[in-house]
Amino acid sequence: MGGPRRGAYTVTVKPNDKTQSTGVRMAALAAAGNYFVYGRHGGENREKIAGWSLQLKGEVLQKMAGMRTLTQESYNALVDRTARRYARVKRVRAYEVKHITIELKNAWTHIGMTLR
Repeated sequence: MGGPRRGAYTVTVKPNDKTQSTGVRMAALAAAGNYFVYGRHGGENREKIAGWSLQLKGEVLQKMAGMRTLTQESYNALVDRTARRYARVKRVRAYEVKHITIELKNAWTHIGMTLR
């Protein structure tokens, strides 16, 4: 009960350890990108994906690369901020934004497994 929550992995990038931190980041980005496009629901939704959702996912991946510490909480906050902006600027329907946000947040399970 007092241990870490399931799926709550933390990666802290040390400034001195550039080769290891670069490898971990690249692995996490590759896993995230792969899951977004080819994951559990990727096959069903690949044909339906609109241009804005690919832009949103790309922006999340790009911002992930610039993060020093990647935790589930920081990842979810990043997804929420980016999705809110897209909902406001791109005039996307609320249910579409909600669907993509849930999909992106569920991707943490696969990203966390890669970071272990």
